[in-house]
Amino acid sequence: AKNAFRPHRYAISDLIRHDAPNVLMLRFRSIDGVMGDPREDELKGWGTRRVLMRKPQYNFGWDWALPMPGIGVMGGVWLETSPGPRLRKCSVKPWVSGRLDFKFQVNAAARDAGCRLRVRVSGHGAEIEEIIERPGRCFSYISLTLDDPKLWWPRGMGEQPLYDYSVELIADGEVMDRREGRLGIREVGILEEPFTEDAGPGISFWITVNGQRAFCKGGNWIPQELWPAEACEEKYRFHLQMAADANFNMLRVWGGGVYERDIFYDLCDELGIMVWQDFMFACAGYPVDLLRGE
Repeated sequence: AKNAFRPHRYAISDLIRHDAPNVLMLRFRSIDGVMGDPREDELKGWGTRRVLMRKPQYNFGWDWALPMPGIGVMGGVWLETSPGPRLRKCSVKPWVSGRLDFKFQVNAAARDAGCRLRVRVSGHGAEIEEIIERPGRCFSYISLTLDDPKLWWPRGMGEQPLYDYSVELIADGEVMDRREGRLGIREVGILEEPFTEDAGPGISFWITVNGQRAFCKGGNWIPQELWPAEACEEKYRFHLQMAADANFNMLRVWGGGVYERDIFYDLCDELGIMVWQDFMFACAGYPVDLLRGE
């Protein structure tokens, strides 16, 4: 596994022992071994060679961080057993009209078992429940409508009402799998208009929310700790509340850091902070053949 930004899956059925305890052993190479050579300088680290490593680039040193890269597992480790009926994917797209477009994907076991999906949406006076039956299909779609939807707005433009939703996969009267979360009713777009004649050639770039232009004001979000696992939920709440108190309505998740945890995005939803999400690349020349996948 040589990428901190994506999950890795391994089939281990042939390795599992049923007559004795199983032990998961993880082997990590030293950072010098991974990089091929020791660091060039105590403060400069490994220079531009860092870009060939798919791990947080700030780990190799930045103007605010020392070159002290950790080696380990970036996220959780778990064992998946029994390929019974499962809900593989679930997404929802809201519209200011109150329409909610749900998309689902179940695995082959759920498809063959003829499972049903139960969708619930609640909050702010709304209570919707719908049963979906799609025998013989892995992909399903449904649209629900909220009457008098309460719109989500960036901080300074209005309130941030959030609705609760849940999706349950049911087989033989039993809930086999479940997804749940919160959503805000909003539509975000980009408005491009030609400059006025006296301004010269060019096109404007506006972000619109619910059809209104949003003046974006905020800052650059970097990892809270040198080793991301050290960042606790209280720190996320503390710093994001500071951003909200400063009337920020947008944060850019910097591409030299990490894809943040769910708690970050959930709190941004609550506080009315939009997120400008970078891909995980940062401030260096990347070999063109690697970017092309050659």
